Amino acid sequence: MKVSAVIVNHRKAKKNNISLNLSLILSILPILCGFISGALLYAFMKESLYRGVFDVFISFFTDFSNKSSLEILSGLIISELPYIFIMLIFSFSAIGYPFVLMLTYIKSIAPTLLFAHLYSEYALKGAEYVFLILLPGEIINLFGIILLTQGCFAFSRHIDGVLKSLKGEYVQEMKGFLLKFSVSVAIILFGNLITLFTISLFNGLFSF
Repeated sequence: MKVSAVIVNHRKAKKNNISLNLSLILSILPILCGFISGALLYAFMKESLYRGVFDVFISFFTDFSNKSSLEILSGLIISELPYIFIMLIFSFSAIGYPFVLMLTYIKSIAPTLLFAHLYSEYALKGAEYVFLILLPGEIINLFGIILLTQGCFAFSRHIDGVLKSLKGEYVQEMKGFLLKFSVSVAIILFGNLITLFTISLFNGLFSF
């Protein structure tokens, strides 16, 4: 009896590890596809379209030059809230997991468009701006986005499984998800703090 229980637990743990690895891979994949799509869009779309993205950047750049650090940080955090909130809604839906991946894919397109345009338009100065100001915070945000996507995707799949089988460790999964969600949001907020720091440090060196 004990041997059979050990075998069952081992199989269950192995299945959970496979599911975790699969959800992690599926969380990274839309980000990579978003980066590639952003580069392709910049290469092939009309100038008027990516000019719109750059105009948004210029308005942010102007605001950075005229606002306090607290106002800049508030603006950065507020810009992340719609994404986080919609991801939370999808995570509590049994059919939300494909939309979690789609939303992360869409979010990953804009930074590549902006980075490509800055480099194409301003060459070395654009690259310096990306590496000194934008990239440090974006790299940290990336880890938060991967964790958030993986958590929301896995929890949505779990809800789907619970509703299908009408059983499962729902409470334990809920605790794990809320912990992962909180950590991922904290990472994203920390990434914005890094962006605030790099803006304060280097923004005065650039003009567009």
